[in-house]
Order: sequence, then structure tokens, then C-alpha cells
Amino acid sequence: MRSFEFLTKCYLMKHHTNRFFCSLFLFICIAHFGYGQMDGQSTLQRTMMRDLKWNMALKRAGDVRPVYLFNENYLEADLVAPTGKLITRQKFRLNLQESKLYYLDSVQTEMEVVNPVKKITFIEQEGNNAVVNFEKGFPPVDNLNADNYYQVLVPGKASLLLDTKFIDVDRIEYPSGVPIKRTDKLVNYYGSAGLSTVKLVKTENIVELLADKSKEISTYIQKENIKIKKQSDLVKVFTYYNSLFQ
Repeated sequence: MRSFEFLTKCYLMKHHTNRFFCSLFLFICIAHFGYGQMDGQSTLQRTMMRDLKWNMALKRAGDVRPVYLFNENYLEADLVAPTGKLITRQKFRLNLQESKLYYLDSVQTEMEVVNPVKKITFIEQEGNNAVVNFEKGFPPVDNLNADNYYQVLVPGKASLLLDTKFIDVDRIEYPSGVPIKRTDKLVNYYGSAGLSTVKLVKTENIVELLADKSKEISTYIQKENIKIKKQSDLVKVFTYYNSLFQ
């Protein structure tokens, strides 16, 4: 009889224990679901932030001169690594002088992105919906190496590139004679095709770079009265060249 009572008590204890753990498990699931609803982030957003935290190597940025930046404000951008890995819709800003990319961490400390980034696409610029692309990895030219970020004005078989740099100059203000310092912007256009990157300072540079279609390009330049220092004209030439292969 005592044995029967003992077994009965064990059974009831096990039954109540199982019910307790089932209830606890259900409570945890509901709490987790509720938190996920309250934090206002979709699964995709949380995944992107986790990927950024785990995969983006950062170091504290040094002093950043605002004049060197593509835009002083942080703008939404997509990043593409050399491996093809994509990080989307995070805010960055780009130092054009030193080809450095910056990101604000969770406590709003400015950090420099250490990982190699091949392409940066700024989605919009403060209400302007125009997409702006920057890319590195082009063959070196002048004092610009493969790590230099160019703004890509025309992509394709031949790319039209814009490089922006800055130089500090000392001037004398007249008629006061007071010395002043200012920073001038230096803008240069380059073309890149195959293993060559060429600075575009005369129409012959374009014809030589696009030698496989030199006859067509020469005719187009003459017909359209292309001006080498006019960005819109350079865009027309490179767009035309790339269309010959479509």
C-alpha cells in the first residue's frame, strides 16, 4: 500500500513539473514575440544591423576636416565589398581627400571603416533622389592608386570617373594686405578601360583610350562638338561608346 502511494505521489509530481516547464517555455516565447513587436525593427533590419556589427571592422577616426567630405552629413548608402558582400541602408560619409569612409557607432562615436569596400552607393542626398556612386580598384594613374575613390559618372566597358581633391593655399587679401588661408577644390576627369586609366585633358586622350572604336569616337566628337572640360559632353561620349557594345 505504501509503495502504491509513493508511486502515485511521484507521478503527480512529474505531471506538475512538466506543466510548469511547458508554461515557462510558453511565457518565454510570448515575451520574445512581444519584444520583437515593440522594438519596431523587422527581421531583415535586425539581420542587417547584426551583420554590420559582426562583419564591419572599425577603428576610431582621427580629426576629419569637413571640407574634405563628399557631404558633411551622414547619408544612407549601400556598400559592396570586393567579395561581393553587400551591406545596405546604413549611414556613412566619405572623405574624398583621403578615400576614407566613416560610420557612427551605437554611442555616436565617429569610426573609420577598416574593411576593404569596393563600391559606395549613396541612395539620396538630403531630399535629392539622385544616386551617387563611388568606386575604387581602377588602374593607378598620376599619384592616384587603386585605393582611390572616384565618383563614377558613367559605368560600363569604359568608365568616366571624377576625382576630387583639395589643396590649402595662402593668399594676400587686397587692398588690406591681410594674409588669408583657403582650401581650393581640384576636380579632374579620368577615363578607365581595361588596364588603363587616363586623365582627360584633351580630346585625343579619349580617342586613344577608346582605340577599338577610334573612328566612331572621332566622328562623334566632331559631330557633337564635344568640349573636353564640359562634364555633360564627356558623359555623352562615354555613354555613346558603351552603347556600341549593346
